[in-house]
Amino acid sequence: MSDDLRAVLAEIQAGTREGRAWRVRAEQRLDQTAESLHRLSQSLAEVGTEMKLHLHYGDARVERLEERLSLLEVPTETAAPKTAIAVGGGGVFGWLAGGGWDHLTNLMKRVLL
Repeated sequence: MSDDLRAVLAEIQAGTREGRAWRVRAEQRLDQTAESLHRLSQSLAEVGTEMKLHLHYGDARVERLEERLSLLEVPTETAAPKTAIAVGGGGVFGWLAGGGWDHLTNLMKRVLL
């Protein structure tokens, strides 16, 4: 009977050691996941800030262009030369076309790898 008890106790001790090892691995993975999510959150905040900034610049450019258009549409009594309207690649789409996609790609690689 004592041999059976020792065998059962040995199994319990082995199970306890295995449970502790599993818990340590689980805690490490949870810490890694939390760190990855934190980095992702920071990166998304950076992208959000950049996008808001570019949207702000795009809105300002649209307002200036609308103002210029309204000046061209209003007949003036003087023969002053009309302002030329330059439409470039501004705003979000201009930023994306001017290398923004590369920036986003590099940022996502940095976050995910």
